[in-house]
Amino acid sequence: MLRLCWSLTVIHLLLLQLIYPSRIHQSASNPASQPRFHPSSHPASNPASYRSQPSTQVRHTVPNLTHIKSDRLVQDVGVKENLIVDTYKQTQGEWLVQKNISAPYPEVGGVGGGGGTLLKVLNLNLWGLGWPLGEDKDLRFMAIREELVAGNYDIVMLQELWYRADYDILRATMPYVSQYDSINSGCTSFILPLGCSGLTVLSKYPIVDVRLIPFNHRGNFWRFDGEIFVRKGLGIARILYLDKTIDVFTTHLVSYTKADDNKLVRYMQATETVNLISKSDADITLFGGDINATPIDNMHQPYGMLRTVLKDAMVDKYPGSSFHPLFATFGNSENTYTRHYKPERIDYLMYRSIDSISMKTVEFTMPIMLTRAADGRIISVSDHEPLSATFLIHDYRNHTQARTLN
Repeated sequence: MLRLCWSLTVIHLLLLQLIYPSRIHQSASNPASQPRFHPSSHPASNPASYRSQPSTQVRHTVPNLTHIKSDRLVQDVGVKENLIVDTYKQTQGEWLVQKNISAPYPEVGGVGGGGGTLLKVLNLNLWGLGWPLGEDKDLRFMAIREELVAGNYDIVMLQELWYRADYDILRATMPYVSQYDSINSGCTSFILPLGCSGLTVLSKYPIVDVRLIPFNHRGNFWRFDGEIFVRKGLGIARILYLDKTIDVFTTHLVSYTKADDNKLVRYMQATETVNLISKSDADITLFGGDINATPIDNMHQPYGMLRTVLKDAMVDKYPGSSFHPLFATFGNSENTYTRHYKPERIDYLMYRSIDSISMKTVEFTMPIMLTRAADGRIISVSDHEPLSATFLIHDYRNHTQARTLN
């Protein structure tokens, strides 16, 4: 009995380390090799099988939208537009979301200049653990729900969405969502997220295939960071976007509290991620996630490895700004939970397209999203910052076919 109690105590202490107070994230097991990725048992004829159920509770309830011009110019990173602060106020006054954006392309989600289409994408690590592992989770998730409803996003990638109850809060904010069990198979999330991946993809367009490829390489039990209890891997969703296919990849690599923690495991997980992304045969590939690594553009670092197959949306828009503290996704000076940590960019939005499709970043923002608690405190919606990018897409395949017919 004493041995059992000691074991349970050790497990409890390990799990308390999970994600809080530092960037402690999940890990897993996996099939040894994967074929070239394409939708298996392709349910394209019945995309509704992946569609969220309609909700009568989630509506566009943002009655008092105001736009406040800010005189803050970020000239040192090449941002020439004034930042705009959008203040969303709910009728009850229980929450407040502020979002810093520069918006030179107001037609987001529709047709862009020159006949191209605009695709608006959001990535966010939600910090989805409740007390005592996290803080203010329920309030933060309600604010995030309203932002997703009002934000006019085309595709959203989320990490650390651990619990089914929280998934149910967000699932109806967009027409299509990856089913909880499809990416969290075997997950027990009643009290602690045992065996869960924490990954979710939402979309305005049909999701026709979803899967989780668990990582072969996991955290170490004796590092006491909780990684061994969760199921980290690469979440993959195929989306039918107009007449094109998009493969969406999202992940959350192994954590660290010191620079060398889990360094080899993170390298191996990044290798698995890059190998799977390189096998995608979709027209467009999107990647969003928390890789727990700074933007060191080196073939032996996770970021540099991803850059061999993908373009960094932030660097695409603001070259030379990778290490600017303004773009720190963890430890940002505006974050009410992590401003006392060292500012680091460890979350990313990346993309690529086939040769016959031109794709570029026309807008990249790191929204500062805040919510107001009932006691008047202003708090961030996560311990990480969101990333938003708008891509301008031109498909030249139809032009080529037209010239051939003529």
